Amino acid sequence: MGELKGITINTDPAAEAHIYAEDDAAIYQSIVGSDGVMMIGQQCESQVISNNKVRVKDGVIVVGGHFARIPYGDYIDCEIVNGQSGRNRNDIIIAKFITTGTGGIDTYTLEVKQGASTTGSATDPTLTQNNLYESGKIREMPLYRVVIEGLSITKVEKMFESVPTIPMLNTYLSELQVKLAGYEYSRDEQVIGKWIDGRNLYRKVIMVGNIKPNATETTMPHGVENIDRVIHLYGSARNTNLDSRFTIGLPCPSVKSGNVAMSLQANDEKIMIYTSQTSTPYSAIVVMEYIKKSD
Repeated sequence: MGELKGITINTDPAAEAHIYAEDDAAIYQSIVGSDGVMMIGQQCESQVISNNKVRVKDGVIVVGGHFARIPYGDYIDCEIVNGQSGRNRNDIIIAKFITTGTGGIDTYTLEVKQGASTTGSATDPTLTQNNLYESGKIREMPLYRVVIEGLSITKVEKMFESVPTIPMLNTYLSELQVKLAGYEYSRDEQVIGKWIDGRNLYRKVIMVGNIKPNATETTMPHGVENIDRVIHLYGSARNTNLDSRFTIGLPCPSVKSGNVAMSLQANDEKIMIYTSQTSTPYSAIVVMEYIKKSD
């Protein structure tokens, strides 16, 4: 039997301290899953102050499960070495975590890693990215690429991933569920999106069944209450002769084979299909997309 290293457990108050930053980092890394900047505050937004200075605003940074922050309303100015006329360079603003090992002293800094100056296309400097979970000692996470052309900073490019909060993820998943519903048909009422005025857009499949063949109207209650407007009404009708399987789309102005025409309508209560003449019976399925007077 092997003993686990407990982290969120109670131990003897007299026992030697044994929970370290890397223990907490292991938990956070298993949750966050990657390096990045959390989506809170100004999210370490960059601002070019001059050709020698880029400002990084407040935010929360995570590197290998280790968190650090620039406090709200504060910032860090990163000094950029002068460029040279006719030459190009890429500098990288990094969040750098260094550890001396378990129970040791850690440092966490924001630094500029200078790239090589060249007359051609500039390349990024190499970063050290040890796996801290696997006892690595140094990890550098890129925040921004500072592109220097000649004497000027021409652009600052974001290089980090933005890490959403749990409420943001919940909102995203809810919206995704609505989008996915657009690809799933059901006899039950479904929300499949939003109408242009912000109201929910609904969809429902109605199994009409056999259509009366003798130039008469076939009706089927759709079972939707509080309906305001049908946005899209469509479906299909299949010949009930099993040897035929002949299917037409609804509504159908006419079909050469037998010259059948079928109209498709809906009101507040029911679906209505009207056949133009005596014809072989068809069985219909209708899809209705609609908005309601209130959600």
